[in-house]
Amino acid sequence: MGYIRVVLVFLYLVLFFLFGYPVRLWIYLTKRKDELASYRAYFAYVQWGFKCIAFLSGSHVTLIGEEKVPKDRAFLYVPNHRSIYDLILLAAFTPVPFSPISKMSLKKVPFLRKWMDLIHSIFLDREDVQKGAEMVQKAVELIKTGHSVLIFPEGTRSKVEGEMGPFHGGSFKIAIRADAPVVPVTIVNTGDIFEPHIPSIHSAHVIIEFGDPIETKGMPVAQRKLLPEQTKELIAETYEKDKELI
Repeated sequence: MGYIRVVLVFLYLVLFFLFGYPVRLWIYLTKRKDELASYRAYFAYVQWGFKCIAFLSGSHVTLIGEEKVPKDRAFLYVPNHRSIYDLILLAAFTPVPFSPISKMSLKKVPFLRKWMDLIHSIFLDREDVQKGAEMVQKAVELIKTGHSVLIFPEGTRSKVEGEMGPFHGGSFKIAIRADAPVVPVTIVNTGDIFEPHIPSIHSAHVIIEFGDPIETKGMPVAQRKLLPEQTKELIAETYEKDKELI
């Protein structure tokens, strides 16, 4: 069944990208004078596409805390990271659109690059310190213009389900410099969907919980330094609670 899911997802992606051409044209013609409205329309198409991929992959997602996500201002999503499916499922089920900060290798994927550009993805070159600083500034500007941003503060996927790497402080500079809230996001049980048995896709029950926003505006400097570890601890506690629902 896992290999059948791969074939179904691949065939669906072909249709998604082909149908995407007239969708992009329609959005351009009807919303080109309103950048934020265009962005939301492009994201809505991407979200619909990822929901279909989640369905074809056999992923059942339980959402918790959607009501906590700010609807009246842009913010920084900060999730733990275990699988490529983290981004797919977050984009499929998030209550508020976001621009993801993604690794540079995704920039080279045919057809995908265009859609990532349309939702204002920022590609991060981890080997270039200067580029890292530019990434933070771009993300700050996006938030200030009303676009929420998502970053995985671990920087790379965890190798073990339930374990998290260090949360890098640079990720949180985005929220601090934009005077924006940090929204912790806990993702449970994506680890066995794809990576351990590539290219087969396994079904899974996934929990996604959105935590209370952490306000950074006016936050004392001493507390800012503790923010990465504080957020990691909140996600770890939530993970231990939510894994009992699987």
